[in-house]
Amino acid sequence: MFAQCTASMGPMSQELFEFDEDRKLNRLAAGIQSLATRNVFLGTSSWKYTGWLGRIYSNSRYMSRGKFSRRKFEQTCIEEYAETFRTVGGDFSFYQFPSADYWTNLFAQVPDGFTFGLKVPEDITVERFPNLNRYGKRASRQNDEFLNDSLLDGLFLQRLAEVGASACARSISAASTASRSNSSRRPA
Repeated sequence: MFAQCTASMGPMSQELFEFDEDRKLNRLAAGIQSLATRNVFLGTSSWKYTGWLGRIYSNSRYMSRGKFSRRKFEQTCIEEYAETFRTVGGDFSFYQFPSADYWTNLFAQVPDGFTFGLKVPEDITVERFPNLNRYGKRASRQNDEFLNDSLLDGLFLQRLAEVGASACARSISAASTASRSNSSRRPA
């Protein structure tokens, strides 16, 4: 009955009732890619969201021995994410200093022109560590490495530069320099 009803309404109304997920995804990707050509980048704060399986991600790509492999998904889903979106946030970099090998693997999975919005690690940006168990002995303590540009350069920017992410590293460095000069003007 539904098919007969929409068929009689004409082609435009059929689009309104289109339930084909692939078609929706292709339209979304085309719109996002069109905006990217004008330097407007839409993305999300992360890419490892299993709730998008069957929508952004196809289940079949992450099957191993007939079962969904969460490990495979988490290691490789950025590639499929990049088929739709042209940028993504990287909260993971806030919690650790990723290795050069991590960056190499990550950047190898995305096309040229894909961008990442990375957070500088909290070991540099947090003035006082929160009183949370995950900080162990550092909980509630002053961070002696707060805005330490040598640490930023050695454990973050140089690793990015090693894998060819120099434009990203330069913009983070500029933001860090601006942040240091602003913090020096704060009242004591």
